[in-house]
Amino acid sequence: MTMLRLHGFASVDIRGPRALPLVGTARRFISFLDDPVGVVLALRRMGDVVAVVDRNPAIVCVFGPERNREVLSDPDTFHNPEDFFTGPDGSAREKMRAMVVTSNGADHRRRRRLMMPAFHRSALDGYAEEIVTLTRSLVGAWPRGEVVSLDGLCRELSLCIAVQCFYGVDVKRGASVLGQTMAEFVRLVTSPANILFPFDLPGTPYRRGVQIGEDLASRMLALVESKRQSGGQRRDAMGLLLDARDEHGNGLTADEIVALAVELFIAGSETSSMALTWCLLLLDQHPRVLEALAAELSDVLGERDPSPADLPKLRLLDRVVKETLRVLPAAPILFLRSATRDTMLGGKAIPKGANLVVSPLATHHDASLYPDPDRFLPDRWKEIEPSTYAYFPFGAGPRMCAGALFASQSVRLMLAMILQRFHPRTVDAGPIDRRVRANILNAQHGVHARLCPVRANAAPAAPVRGNIHELVKLESRGRS
Repeated sequence: MTMLRLHGFASVDIRGPRALPLVGTARRFISFLDDPVGVVLALRRMGDVVAVVDRNPAIVCVFGPERNREVLSDPDTFHNPEDFFTGPDGSAREKMRAMVVTSNGADHRRRRRLMMPAFHRSALDGYAEEIVTLTRSLVGAWPRGEVVSLDGLCRELSLCIAVQCFYGVDVKRGASVLGQTMAEFVRLVTSPANILFPFDLPGTPYRRGVQIGEDLASRMLALVESKRQSGGQRRDAMGLLLDARDEHGNGLTADEIVALAVELFIAGSETSSMALTWCLLLLDQHPRVLEALAAELSDVLGERDPSPADLPKLRLLDRVVKETLRVLPAAPILFLRSATRDTMLGGKAIPKGANLVVSPLATHHDASLYPDPDRFLPDRWKEIEPSTYAYFPFGAGPRMCAGALFASQSVRLMLAMILQRFHPRTVDAGPIDRRVRANILNAQHGVHARLCPVRANAAPAAPVRGNIHELVKLESRGRS
């Protein structure tokens, strides 16, 4: 029932750190599952194909655009993890395997084709209206002058937008409970304890994940049934999924609908909320960039709300988002790829069943691609045009995130509207430390800030403590 094959491999000629006898290998794998960013950053100077444990192909990291291309452009050789949502037969958790991200081959291609109408340009324009309306309402109610959980507010905002755009749910009635249920499900199924001990026993994260999965599936099925009964024009993503048909005239099954609805939430709300949080933190820590961006927003928008037509004119806003997604990508590690056959990567033999790690964060911090890679320098985007496999915050290749355009548009609209109303100023309420769950880069203890009025002057930034400094050099210092 294991979701990752971590043992039973023959020794290979792929070097990496040596593990201590007996429990050393297990400890290295646990370290990777708990803090993949820390492990990847420590390995990146050892070559372009590096094992997490010396000569053990169970988990192998690849580095550099060429190795990224070899893995990401060949989905037939490198499969996504089909057993990520393994569960008891007939359970909702087992049915979650019908997600696009956990399917391969013909199943993946069919589900992706049926999902794509939800992200066509006409759909994005409709979502933009919802994004602006909801952001105006929700951000307008943020407590001015108070210290808040910035990532919490951004998560609530992104959640409400995802629920409205993707599911057509009245945010005042359904978003909070649905979001809490989904967040708990994601936390449980991506915990190292669940991954390393996937057994349906009382008191285990696995058992709790099975139980939460049933509750989540029940709520999603109720939404699906409500959609079917409502009829009429359905502009949200779930309505479009219900209407989608393949070349044989067949639609998605009920299990596929539920799985894809859960996937839309995970991909559409968590990544956007953390991208928005990191943008606001970096702008606070770089007051001169914030001042210039405030001036641009004032010049282009005045006091009116932005629209998609305004985004090409907001050039600094675009550079800020791109640079944030470079230095602190919301998805620093892509889902593991499993080799379906014996193959070669960078001159190294990769055996069937080996798990491959591709890291946007490691590539984005490569000094040969981005000088001063740990510095937040939005204006670097005036001069650089990195290749598809050198800059890929939403993945790359045939399995690139289907919602990349939605996320790009929503983050820019939300960020512009927040900065028209507030300049969140970081306060030292605890260290800002990274935590990766479901491959999303979170702040383990949160990001706390005071919601200050918009100002013309660039005041000094408050110091920040925590291992965030291992990823980006901030203008303030707070490590000591």
